[in-house]
Parts: sequence; structure tokens; C-alpha cells
Amino acid sequence: MGKIKEPTGMLLNGIYEMLYRDEITLELVLEYFEREHYKAEDQSGTLKEWLLQGYYSWKEARIIAGE
Repeated sequence: MGKIKEPTGMLLNGIYEMLYRDEITLELVLEYFEREHYKAEDQSGTLKEWLLQGYYSWKEARIIAGE
């Protein structure tokens, strides 16, 4: 088993952008995170819940910014 890694903001922003454009699926992201042993230090709940929370916050910020 590999070492647990925390996803960087740059990685997450790229993932959120691709999810927003429907270029990837959440399931694909979850498979990748599991395979690469990613887990957020501040993660509460499941990885899926954590990613969705981050995505919705990211999306809301884009809407507020008028993008």
C-alpha cells in the first residue's frame, strides 16, 4: 500500500474545472484518488462527500465572480 498523499489546491482546481465542463466524472476522480492514495487532512465523512463539498464551494465562488 502506498503512502497517503494530500491533494494540492492546484490538483483540486483542475479536477473541479474538468467536472464543471463535464470532461470527467466524479467516479473517475474517486477511482484515481483511491488508486493514488489521496486523502485530505481535513476530510470529514467520505472522500466523495469531501470532494463534492469542495466542488460546490468552488462552483459557488465562480458564480459569485461572474464567470
